[in-house]
Amino acid sequence: TTFVVLKNKPFFALPGNPVSCFVTTHLLVSVAIKKLSGEEGNLEHPIVKVYPRFDKKLDPERPEYHRATVFWNSSSNRLEALSTGSQMSSRLMSTKAANALLILPKGGEGKTMADQCDTYLLG
Repeated sequence: TTFVVLKNKPFFALPGNPVSCFVTTHLLVSVAIKKLSGEEGNLEHPIVKVYPRFDKKLDPERPEYHRATVFWNSSSNRLEALSTGSQMSSRLMSTKAANALLILPKGGEGKTMADQCDTYLLG
């Protein structure tokens, strides 16, 4: 991802992969556009604690943003998340139902259904 200003106009060069572009747009570009538009305050997506309803092995070398659907579980009185399925970077369908990106750190033993995850809410 690259950002440059040419002739007083901002340009973003995003990844060519559609899902990578989707994630990058939510994490970086939307925040930059808000800032460039003069908005003030916290411009990032809200971060909440969510319990995933799936186990996830962590990438040993880099953090990941797992596309998920977050909902309120009235039985457990907490926010929970379901994976949108395969997280391959070429699988655009995984973005359709996503209303959140689970922030998964690099390395470690993995995340289980008992572990809370920091999560960006999209929308």
